[in-house]
Amino acid sequence: MATYCAGVLISELRKKRGITQEKLAEGLCDRRTISYIENGSISPGKYLFEQLMQRLGVDPKRFSSYIASREEMYFDEMRNRIAQLFRENKTDEILDLLESMEKNKSFKNNKYILQYILKTRAWIVAGGMDWHNAHDLELVLLLDKAIHLTLENFDIKHMDSDLYTVIEIDIIRMYGLWNLFTDKKEEALRIFTQLDSIIQTGYIFSEDISDAHASLLVALAKCYRWLERYEEALSTSERGLDLCAETQSYRSLPWQLYQKASALYRLGRKDEALAAFDDGIIIARNYKEFEMMEFMQQRKEDILSGKF
Repeated sequence: MATYCAGVLISELRKKRGITQEKLAEGLCDRRTISYIENGSISPGKYLFEQLMQRLGVDPKRFSSYIASREEMYFDEMRNRIAQLFRENKTDEILDLLESMEKNKSFKNNKYILQYILKTRAWIVAGGMDWHNAHDLELVLLLDKAIHLTLENFDIKHMDSDLYTVIEIDIIRMYGLWNLFTDKKEEALRIFTQLDSIIQTGYIFSEDISDAHASLLVALAKCYRWLERYEEALSTSERGLDLCAETQSYRSLPWQLYQKASALYRLGRKDEALAAFDDGIIIARNYKEFEMMEFMQQRKEDILSGKF
């Protein structure tokens, strides 16, 4: 019954949106798999189901818990643990967990889990918040390998799909960051603005995409700043703050406030910039983002001493 219900749900949502089986399947599975799911012959795994739901504009969390296997629930635990370790800046422990996941036989043929592992490794190679290892050749190789697991013909120069999943959007954002931190600012801007436009079509359930969209707006605001387009940097950071408030997705708030403060200072609005820095420092402390808190404290002192 659960298999049949999942198939009916996918079929009805797909037809309602006017999407073909081929388009829905693109990069995730083949068309026949969608057909088998829709007629109840097979049941989708949890992560295939979630990504299909994302493409169909439905909150996957409403349904995916009913079809999760033991291995998939274990992966969810590992993913949550890794997120916590990132906040604690414990890179070695993250690498140990990734290695254990790679050795897990039940994960070896799951391209969605492998994609997550590759994306996480790429973020570590990049060097953290300031991407100080952006020129490391391994970084772009990991991104290429990750994106091509689900999008075999993906070309960063020609993003023509409007049906990316959340993790694919995050990987593409990382391509943009790689361009930004290797001084290809205009190319980074193209990637960020194109992704922003794709997300704003609203095809992914808003709560599911909110963290990724907020992170993208941080990157876009940074890119505008580095291009000395400060008014656009300010308006983009304010969009990010509004998004955080609307979706109650607060993870990126300190970074949004840093972009806002920096843009305000460059626009000659020093007092407003200092107030934004104060807000960001408090929020970073409350969310235990201590690296960001210390960074913002230092940048505030740079303003006060005229070194910003």
